[in-house]
Amino acid sequence: MSVFNELWEHAQKTCGWRAEQLSVNYRSIKPLVDLANHTFEHIFVASGKDDVLLQRVQTQLQKMTANREKTSDEPYVELAIFRPKNAQSKWQRLRVEADWIAQRILELTKNGVKQNEIAVLLRELVNASVYEDALRRNGIPYLIIAGYGFFGTMEARDLLTFCKSSPNPMMKLRGWLGSSRQ
Repeated sequence: MSVFNELWEHAQKTCGWRAEQLSVNYRSIKPLVDLANHTFEHIFVASGKDDVLLQRVQTQLQKMTANREKTSDEPYVELAIFRPKNAQSKWQRLRVEADWIAQRILELTKNGVKQNEIAVLLRELVNASVYEDALRRNGIPYLIIAGYGFFGTMEARDLLTFCKSSPNPMMKLRGWLGSSRQ
């Protein structure tokens, strides 16, 4: 964050850049937005009262509001924390977790939840095959969508390449961003 914050401050002072707050989430429903706000308020802890050094490595939370309301009284998010007692190895623990998830999906679909309304979020895809196997064994169709993270997106890579190739990236970047809006 400190690198981004320093670049942003430089762009504000030398190029006259300004920030526009985008706080309305048009995609997610209110319970999901509320969960995200609650989760991130414990991660983004910087405030105007913090010393300058701390502010450089942290950022303030910009809470979102949901444009879409909840459509029923059913829960939209489940958080399951696994601590299997009898599993000895990492793979045994993963398999217990994957089997539980598959059984929970079967239970949800029996109770009327559509399969295309269920998503399983994994911290990393390294062990995805264990989850795929459990879903396959239980006859549950699935689709894996891998995220790239911000710096893996095409736009971020293009911007990085542009900055590396320019002797004065801030001035050229200002013109480039201005021309991209047309």
